[in-house]
Amino acid sequence: MPSPKADTRLGRILEIDDERSCLHAIKNDRIFGFIQADFTCPDEKIEEWTRNGFLFPPLVRRMDLEENHLSPYMKNRYTEEQKSPSTTVVQTYHAKQLFCLTNLVKFYLELGYKVTNITAVYQYEPGEALLPFVEKVTKMRCEATREGDDAKQLTAKLIGNSCKYSIFKFYQFQTF
Repeated sequence: MPSPKADTRLGRILEIDDERSCLHAIKNDRIFGFIQADFTCPDEKIEEWTRNGFLFPPLVRRMDLEENHLSPYMKNRYTEEQKSPSTTVVQTYHAKQLFCLTNLVKFYLELGYKVTNITAVYQYEPGEALLPFVEKVTKMRCEATREGDDAKQLTAKLIGNSCKYSIFKFYQFQTF
């Protein structure tokens, strides 16, 4: 059974949206996809979260670490293991040109983040492209479980985890 078609209004970004209206559309679930933008957390929010015991910043991004970014403990570990700081994934309160799913952008806006300098919007048509694949793998695993066939169960699991068949159709509409 096909899912109902989502009203994504695919053409509207090209024609009328600017940064403000794009963020408004994201808040109202009118744009689905990704944006590339700068994210800034107000100092008051950071202080509030720190007071309330919120230990981990919500943004995740790649960053080139330098020695001054490391705690004394990590400096010792790097020295002992003869490593030098490198590019890694970090949690932070601010990010420039973060590539972010619109659902996550909406969440960050609700947290009080400022989203500025949108340089790209990628809109896609939501759907269930992998549904037939998922149903087939699930059926295969259920049958293998009923039959007590461990090898078939493992095979179905590996096929399901392979993500070999992921196909997504993206539309790039706007560079602000």
